[in-house]
Amino acid sequence: MDGIDEADVAHRTVRKRSRRSAEDLPGNLEGWDRPARTDYREGSRWGGLIWGFGGFPVRSGNGSDVLSAEMDPAKIAALLLLCARVQGGQEARVDDRQALQSSIASQDFRSPPPCSATRALSTGQGSPLLSPNFPGFSPPGFSCSWEFRCPVDMTLQCSTFQLPSSNFCWQSALTYNRKRVCGSSPELRSPVNVGKDLKVEFFSIRSVGFNCTVNCGTVPAPPPPPPCRCGVSQISNGALDAAKNQTQPGAGQVIGGSGVLSQRKYPWIAWIGTSASRVSKCGGSLINDRYVLTSASCIDPSYQTYIVTLGDFNRSTWSDSHSIQIPASAIIHPQFNSSNRNNDIALLKLKIPVDFNAFPHIRPVCLSSSAIPAPSQTVTVVGWSGTGVPHVLPENVLKEATMKVISQETCKASHPVHTTNSTICVQPVDKNSCSGDFGGPVLYQTPSGYYQEVGINSYKNGECLPNSGIVATKTANYVDNFIKSNTQDAQWCPAP
Repeated sequence: MDGIDEADVAHRTVRKRSRRSAEDLPGNLEGWDRPARTDYREGSRWGGLIWGFGGFPVRSGNGSDVLSAEMDPAKIAALLLLCARVQGGQEARVDDRQALQSSIASQDFRSPPPCSATRALSTGQGSPLLSPNFPGFSPPGFSCSWEFRCPVDMTLQCSTFQLPSSNFCWQSALTYNRKRVCGSSPELRSPVNVGKDLKVEFFSIRSVGFNCTVNCGTVPAPPPPPPCRCGVSQISNGALDAAKNQTQPGAGQVIGGSGVLSQRKYPWIAWIGTSASRVSKCGGSLINDRYVLTSASCIDPSYQTYIVTLGDFNRSTWSDSHSIQIPASAIIHPQFNSSNRNNDIALLKLKIPVDFNAFPHIRPVCLSSSAIPAPSQTVTVVGWSGTGVPHVLPENVLKEATMKVISQETCKASHPVHTTNSTICVQPVDKNSCSGDFGGPVLYQTPSGYYQEVGINSYKNGECLPNSGIVATKTANYVDNFIKSNTQDAQWCPAP
């Protein structure tokens, strides 16, 4: 229909009260009993309202889709009143149009989306998300996925969540933004921030299912969680029983390190990969709700996205439903020198922040610009290092090794190229550390009992020989410049 204004066509069609055949109706749809939709667009002769049936989406003033939802009778009545004024030769009042637009824009979806659907929400909208046959059992062997999009952050909340509780959630599971949950999933009883893009996947052998709601920027903020604290080991303060406040001798090495029985001992530990597989590239530490600290030598510029796993300690399993995987992008120190590992430091910015209220077993480590360990002080190296020769696959279980700081002079004798004013050197007391720990933390436990990250595992002699020690990036040199300047959008947890 070249040369004909779409708004004029819609306007004339509405005025033809006696002609309601299919060809006279916008969208070529018969009858007035279809769910009505509206299209607000600038340039029409009566304020931009384009009237349609069934197939017309609601559009904003610039023509972009903002809503596509069935209207209830009250909305239809309001729209008919507005059209009647136009038919009678009256001007559509501004307050009528604004009230109608506000009424439509605030309307929630009433029906849950079908499988494989993508639902675009506007700010103020909500959508139900139910398992099939809810409140009855889901069909055996059923699987389904949904996607939601919103211009602002969304929240996911479930009033009912009943999936079988099993190791690794193998019987039934709901996965949202790469986090797998099953059982009663208490973290979903309160609104969980899921960002602007949400992908939900569900599979079930047999379960009651779930009744959830996805809201686009409308849920009031929950009460503030208890203040988070950095550097607190959750098994040294009675959170776990005394029997678990131990390490497991002979469970592998960092090289030769002891296996850690619980992730809660070092709740900031992360492992970093280039995909969602179980292959780890390096270690790292969560330092606030949005950033993981690692070494620049762990970052490959050819990769745009990394996958950070938090809350895990055994890489051979999915660690029940406790670990989370979050995509991240890398920020490398601009003066990083790959030859001598100078300024070997990088940040990984998580796509969505960690909700410390929803994941109480995940906490950041402390940093300080004054945390510079002196020679002979004891520190701990933590990671998934492999055994034997360099470049082996990391171990499955998190390891730790006690080490001591050595002087710069002693370090230069073993590592003349890599020892600078921005590094510290540590030497094993009775164990060793190897390449699988690159990017992982060198930790100092303060007299008050909390941990500070004083170094980032950066370099070791290629042979990974016992007693050869490692060179670590001195984090104190970067806290007030590189780290703070690149993490201004983060929530920091104070030291105890």
